[in-house]
Order: sequence, then C-alpha cells, then structure tokens
Amino acid sequence: MKDMTTLQKRLHCLRWEKGIKIQDLAKQVGVSASAISGYETGRRTPSVDVLHKIAKALGVTVDFFLGDEQHEHAG
Repeated sequence: MKDMTTLQKRLHCLRWEKGIKIQDLAKQVGVSASAISGYETGRRTPSVDVLHKIAKALGVTVDFFLGDEQHEHAG
C-alpha cells in the first residue's frame, strides 16, 4: 500500500459520498462499527477478507483502497 492514509481517506470519503452509516457498513461486512471507525482513523487495519467485503459493499475494487486505482469522486 502506498501509505495507510490512502485506505483511511478513501474509505471515509466513499462511505460519506454514498451516505452509508458506519453501523450499516459494519453490519453488511460482518464487523463491528468500532472496527470500521478504526479503519477510517488508522487505529486498525482490515484483513484482506474484510477489505474485499468493504470494497464490494461500496462498489469499488480493492486496488482502489490500495491507491492503485482512481475513483471519480474519492480522494
């Protein structure tokens, strides 16, 4: 990963753009709301499996979160 902030920023921005609450995303991917919050703040790092589930839930690829792919709205 280019840097951890790429995942943090892109997850937060994309979730916000789509209007998805932390609790709803957490339920959809099978983790706690505090886990999602931790991913967005950099206190935690998602497993590969969870990252795949988050990407699918938000309609992007894992590469997007790893900084290897651009998305038209996220930074």
